[in-house]
Amino acid sequence: MKIPRSAGSQVAVSGYLLLPSVMALAFGSLLGVRFLYLVPVAVLAPLFPPVNLGSVARTGLMAAVLTSVTHTALLHAHVFLIYSPFLPWRLLFGAHWLTGLPLLIKLVAYPVAAAVALMSGVILGLFIGLLISIFIGTPAIALINLENLARQHVRDRRAQRLGKLVRDGRAPAYSLYLRPFSTTDRLATLANVILSPGTSLSTGMSVANIQQDFEAKLAASFPAHRPIIAVGAPGTMMCGFAKAVTTSPPPSFIPLEVPSTGKIPATDETWRDLVANLVGPAELIVVVPLDFPGTQWEINLLHRAGLIHKCVFYMPATMEGNDSYAAAWQGAMTALAPLGLVLPDYTPRGALIMITRSGDVIAYKLPSLALTRFVRFQQFRQHARRGR
Repeated sequence: MKIPRSAGSQVAVSGYLLLPSVMALAFGSLLGVRFLYLVPVAVLAPLFPPVNLGSVARTGLMAAVLTSVTHTALLHAHVFLIYSPFLPWRLLFGAHWLTGLPLLIKLVAYPVAAAVALMSGVILGLFIGLLISIFIGTPAIALINLENLARQHVRDRRAQRLGKLVRDGRAPAYSLYLRPFSTTDRLATLANVILSPGTSLSTGMSVANIQQDFEAKLAASFPAHRPIIAVGAPGTMMCGFAKAVTTSPPPSFIPLEVPSTGKIPATDETWRDLVANLVGPAELIVVVPLDFPGTQWEINLLHRAGLIHKCVFYMPATMEGNDSYAAAWQGAMTALAPLGLVLPDYTPRGALIMITRSGDVIAYKLPSLALTRFVRFQQFRQHARRGR
């Protein structure tokens, strides 16, 4: 049984999700963008939402992009680049005062003017970039974080409402996420990383790193009417940057935070009873099966209850500049072997694994998309319902 929800709530959720599409059609039409260009944007916006941006943030970003690509904006940029007297390269190419100098002086003056123009351009570029980061980037990230915090609050309230329904003996539609608490914000996944030429993440010199934690991408993969929930501290957000990687600008300058799974609070004394109540009605159970006492207790509980066929085991990926899970996965294989659970060998790319009732292993390689939804989990729910 699904969570009862009023018609007004359904309209609000649908309106929130479709906000970028409506804005693309309305605002783009006002700016004179061709309708043929707007339709694909409006269709794709709700289908491929980035993990770290809510609908309001995507709407603002789309408005900025549509404004920048209009004919008027491009014309203004063209005029500025050509006629602005303040641009540093005019120091070189507009240096008519050099033409009347003797040849020997020109041989020295032109290289000096070129060097000054280049240095001025670099300094001006850095200064403009700093101003944009301070007066545009930082406020924009702060607003994005406010929306993400509100999204996390909604997920937490939904998870706690689901927990109450389960305690009341009802069976709402949800999935459950079980993991060692120590892995929170440390399960890096494959991401689009823009590197400066000749560098790698192992050197800690990345121009931009939009690495995402597995839990953030997992939470975005489930719809609001069939969410994935977890036991933990409500309000827990994921860092928008990879661990142990120096980014530019640094995370402390733009602390992007991403929503995670909805949380049901519990104490050290109550979490086992809470997990025991949640595993039975869950449609799907995503487990990070590392060798930690709490996680091993949860897996033993699932084994005794005959629920292993509903589990999707996550093999954590190992990314440059982040934690390596090769040894931890080997420990998990050793710990689960006495239960008859045979996990595949470790691969740095990571995998999602299901074990059928007959003991067959179904493994799925992880996709490399960083910002879109992680995996469509309908196929896993189908396997779990069939009890394969």
